Amino acid sequence: MSSAVPDGWITQTVGESIEHFQNGYGFSSSGYEKSGIPIISIVNISLDGNFKFDVTKEKKWSSSDLDKLHRYQVKNNDLIIAMTDVTPTMAMIGRGAVVNRKTISLLNQRVGLLKPKDSVLSKYLAYVFNGDRWRKSAQLSASLGAQANLGTADILKMNVLLPPLPEQKKIASILTSVDEVIENTQKQIDKLQDLKKATMNELLTKGIGHTEFKDSELGRIPKSWEVKKLNELCSPTSPITYGVLKPGNYIEGGIPLLQVKDLKGGSVDKSDIHRISTSLDQEYSRSRVRFHDILISLIGTVGRVSLMPKVTEAYNIHRNIGRIRLENPEWVFLHLQSQKGVQQIQLASSGSSQSALNLSALKEFLISIPPLMEQSDIVSIISSISESLTSNYRKLHQTQSLKKSLMQDLLTGKVRVRVN
Repeated sequence: MSSAVPDGWITQTVGESIEHFQNGYGFSSSGYEKSGIPIISIVNISLDGNFKFDVTKEKKWSSSDLDKLHRYQVKNNDLIIAMTDVTPTMAMIGRGAVVNRKTISLLNQRVGLLKPKDSVLSKYLAYVFNGDRWRKSAQLSASLGAQANLGTADILKMNVLLPPLPEQKKIASILTSVDEVIENTQKQIDKLQDLKKATMNELLTKGIGHTEFKDSELGRIPKSWEVKKLNELCSPTSPITYGVLKPGNYIEGGIPLLQVKDLKGGSVDKSDIHRISTSLDQEYSRSRVRFHDILISLIGTVGRVSLMPKVTEAYNIHRNIGRIRLENPEWVFLHLQSQKGVQQIQLASSGSSQSALNLSALKEFLISIPPLMEQSDIVSIISSISESLTSNYRKLHQTQSLKKSLMQDLLTGKVRVRVN
């Protein structure tokens, strides 16, 4: 990327761009109160730069100290910056956010408050602080130890690229519009997830239109339903199994090997697949997977369940994944994600230093079984919600990619905007 400054833009330090910088106050945990003035901490700055005040992590301080702590007050539209980071990738250090909170808050230590000059827009600087160019600079400038730290002096001497104020406003407006699409899409995803969970809990325990129920090992279920062990539903020729014990190094052009990290959103993420040798795959031919096999994580992040999609080549699985092959897998796939299924997974995997689910315990899992027609109807209802979720996830990822591309282009002047 060219280092040339776009026509009409300037490069200057943060110190030259602001009127004032304020460090946060070191609040003592012994002084927290149930009611009072909210405290803004590092946890309130998200990785995408949007300021979301998580009330579950909210700490509060006595309102009687508000005058004494006047210099640490944070108001709506103020610009803040993360000065500390404990993540291995330093994903937080130097990130900024514009406060979106109508009430006054107090600034915690290791969060900085910046007061830009009249020629600099707070929201534009917030986007700069979340751009790739600034992120790399912040990581290089940070001092390392138990945690990464950016000092006030480090921040003030770092450079920012600034267009004229009208162009700053236009760029911020464009990126804000994209952020609004991301936020609204995420809200829709959250609603659909709640709907799917509620629908599953209702239909997988009460079914459709039943008036007669009976007691079972899984609680009250419709009278026409059965309860069977998972192992009883599998073919004797395709028992529940786990995969390759020692995959070894990546083999270029080898056989794809699914690991726990690849089980995402009920399906399989094929973007970063490990590959093993053909000979090792042949040695573990019993654990090869095919379309609509159920895959469940057995070790570490236990209980992550996915349904194998259609693929164009043969796949195998790691030792940390169990494969369940059924004639009608969709119902069991839903059951394992239901409240009853999750409870069984948690119970079977508890009691050890490392969470683990043994195949012997998995085989004993109890599954409520409706008649095939009712299974099909329930699967269809829940699948329609899942399809809407998938569509919204796709839109979210596309919009996030668009935002990243726009930030790279607009914040460097590679693409100029028209100012009316």
